[in-house]
Amino acid sequence: AANEDAYVDMHSMAEVMLIKAGVNQNEYRGWFRVLVENHILFDVVREDALLSTALETYTTVIVPAMDAMSDDIAARLDEFVAEGGTLIVTGLSGFKDETHTPREVPALECVGFEDILHVRDDMRATYLKFEDKAGFTRFDDTDLVYVDGPYVYANYAEEAERRMQLVPPHNFGPPERCYYELVVDHPGFVVHLYGDGRTIYVPCMPGTLF
Repeated sequence: AANEDAYVDMHSMAEVMLIKAGVNQNEYRGWFRVLVENHILFDVVREDALLSTALETYTTVIVPAMDAMSDDIAARLDEFVAEGGTLIVTGLSGFKDETHTPREVPALECVGFEDILHVRDDMRATYLKFEDKAGFTRFDDTDLVYVDGPYVYANYAEEAERRMQLVPPHNFGPPERCYYELVVDHPGFVVHLYGDGRTIYVPCMPGTLF
């Protein structure tokens, strides 16, 4: 009470929103840590408050493996992107409805899925290989990024930009066995323009891995 005047009418200046929802708390915690460690100002909004939150005050919304998603939330996030926002989506977000019933087609239209081919749960000894490093200013000495956990094999809209290539699971162990011979045309992430905005889809769970 003694400091009430300092707190009345305060409002967040964050331009990034992180959604807290679902059962994949490690994915959420990983993104929370990434944002904190990189000193990015952000708000956390719970799933049950999402529809009543003014998304237009944010430039970026992060959806960390929100597997179960209602039609209303999916439509609101699609609208956010269409109006110029950037949506970062990971894992199986929108692959189930709010009752956790699997969907035939993932809920988020803005991602640019054409069809889901397969979800592989164990991707141990998997890498993402840089085709080029445009935009990756901190990766001069890095050619491969490791992956573990689930990965979504999918076809995407023709106009979607696919970045990086998948080195599927291969030998692991001592150095003389740790080499790969196969690189396939599945991406590390996909950028899909939708309306006036864009969606960045990561078909694995980097927050959990982090």
